[in-house]
Amino acid sequence: MPSNVVAESEEVIELVTVQIREGQQQAFERAYEQAMAVIVRSPGCSGVVLNRCVEEPQKYVLAVTWETLEAHTQGYRGSELSREAKSLIGVYRMGSTSPEHYRHVASIQKR
Repeated sequence: MPSNVVAESEEVIELVTVQIREGQQQAFERAYEQAMAVIVRSPGCSGVVLNRCVEEPQKYVLAVTWETLEAHTQGYRGSELSREAKSLIGVYRMGSTSPEHYRHVASIQKR
């Protein structure tokens, strides 16, 4: 395997697509910066990334990396940290969200 190919990982990536109310993008992004600091304190959380859609700037994909699926589903979900993070960003969301969990299979990066 070439040195720039990354193989499968045991970590789990939680992806959530979120639609934000029109004109609230900047406020949501500021609130999410605060929420990220809360989420990353959860045991088993390795990192948090917020991505904004280029074509639809009111649409975001939130990516949270967990050491295991259980770190999210049994540890974080329903915790005080989860409630605190949701209280920061929930007001901006339109509709409900359904997280999906993925495992990194492979990637290649240009050096």
